[in-house]
Amino acid sequence: MGDGNDNISVDILLKATGNAPIMKKKKWAVDAEKQIGWIIEFVKKYLKLEPDEKLVSVL
Repeated sequence: MGDGNDNISVDILLKATGNAPIMKKKKWAVDAEKQIGWIIEFVKKYLKLEPDEKLVSVL
């Protein structure tokens, strides 16, 4: 077992579909402890979506 300082990350590939805006960076390394909701909020902020705009996620 590690000493708690082991950072395990998961690579996430984000691709635009339909008329979605294209992100300059498509591949992200995310802490494995992050939940899907955190990732969705991160993408919404990155794309500068308005609070009432929805982000559809396909898992």
